[in-house]
Amino acid sequence: MKKLIPVVAVLCGLLISGPAVADKKRSIDFTVRDLKGKYVRLSDFKDKVVEIAFWATFCKVCQKKLRYLNKWYKKYKGKGFVVLAVSVDGPQSQAKVKPIVRRYKLKYPVVIDKESRISRLFNPKRATPFSVILKKGKKVKVREGFQISDVKLMEQEIRDLLK
Repeated sequence: MKKLIPVVAVLCGLLISGPAVADKKRSIDFTVRDLKGKYVRLSDFKDKVVEIAFWATFCKVCQKKLRYLNKWYKKYKGKGFVVLAVSVDGPQSQAKVKPIVRRYKLKYPVVIDKESRISRLFNPKRATPFSVILKKGKKVKVREGFQISDVKLMEQEIRDLLK
């Protein structure tokens, strides 16, 4: 029995830290449909700076951040900046996602993480607002929360990563 415990511990460790964990050492990929029905594959943006922004319809701070991301997306998309907004709304509030996207005229892809697949990869606590920034498929920055006082810094980070 004593020999079995270390084996079980090793197996459990592999299950916890297996391919569903995103880190700086390896690129993670997923495919999901956006609100328009178009397939979005993370690997399609492997040479870009990608901000995966987790949000929810009940989160007013998230909605402010989405508007800034929209502004930066329009400004920097030609230089390689991509935004993927991932709604973590549950079945009760998923119908509110499209009206918010229309209200703010969001130009970047927006998806609903219905099965929490993307959250398991990058945002296991399902925090909102929460962003992961990737450069060439590797995680380079994690940002939890959003404050207006950080807007200049956040835009500067985007510019620096695009160099």
